[in-house]
Amino acid sequence: MADVNVKHSWPIGSPTMDYIVKECCERAQPDAVIVTGARTGEAPAIEEVLRARESSKVPVIVGSGMTAENLELYWKLAEGFIVGSYIRVSGVAGNPIDPQRVERFMKNVNELRSATP
Repeated sequence: MADVNVKHSWPIGSPTMDYIVKECCERAQPDAVIVTGARTGEAPAIEEVLRARESSKVPVIVGSGMTAENLELYWKLAEGFIVGSYIRVSGVAGNPIDPQRVERFMKNVNELRSATP
């Protein structure tokens, strides 16, 4: 998998998401591309996920910022999700896993999965 515009990084210049994804797919030949927000726990802009999806030849995964509350917004835009800080106590990376947050997130996953044809 290739994390395009990985969080905590700054590209040199101003490449667009579609350029980055196309280059990555052609040169690295990943099995999937990961789109993240700028910081841990921050979701990527919907427009960035859409651009990545339109430019990618492989599945798109949202790699940060997924919550039980915003999952529905991204559900049909990506083929997968990486969930880390949301399922931690107080939503803070590095804290222990919070079973109630996991349950809430997975409840929404299951509802969306059963509603998707």
